[in-house]
Amino acid sequence: MWLRQRFCSSLSVRSATHRSPRKLVDQYIKAVGGSKALSKVQTITLEGTFNTPDGKSGPIRSTPNSRIGYYSELVAGDTSWIEAYNGKSAWHARQRRNSTLVGVEGNELEAAGLYYNSHLVDAKKRKLGVGFAGSFPVRGKDTLEIEVTTPAGVKRHVFFDAQTHLIAKEEASVGGIEEQILYDDYRPENGVKLPHKSSCIVAKTSTTSP
Repeated sequence: MWLRQRFCSSLSVRSATHRSPRKLVDQYIKAVGGSKALSKVQTITLEGTFNTPDGKSGPIRSTPNSRIGYYSELVAGDTSWIEAYNGKSAWHARQRRNSTLVGVEGNELEAAGLYYNSHLVDAKKRKLGVGFAGSFPVRGKDTLEIEVTTPAGVKRHVFFDAQTHLIAKEEASVGGIEEQILYDDYRPENGVKLPHKSSCIVAKTSTTSP
């Protein structure tokens, strides 16, 4: 698990305490294209390259889908990781061996599906709690952090760029694995701004997506 170093001036702390988490979400929705455009999005597939600490590399694919929930696959040489939630149950696969996930790990995969498929547009309808967490720098830029909580109590931290209102970083535990994702290079795709560059740290393993 990574340790987050949070340094900010007393001025930014005082101003941040008055931020409304709902307003931050609304600013994000407007910045990426609006709720109408986001509501039409059913599937977003992120593809890139996965690199392990021992030098292995391979493809990475993450596909949240409003019909199947959540699916993430990483393959590096003879090693593979799959995490999935189909709307009813959660499972993962290691070396072609499937295992059903229950309890906390299952709830975390369900939470990933809820978060990515909602795009935070219908957070209240999906019973996702949203709270303000603070103001912190990400890659040298000021960001405002919110904490998203599912009905099962699973938490995800989302950092919005203070200037563009787009998501700069996410932190969460998914299927028992800590993930930290950094987003950059947003471009419009069919009326919705999507990141064309991201860096992902999974536990002690790093992935990059161009």
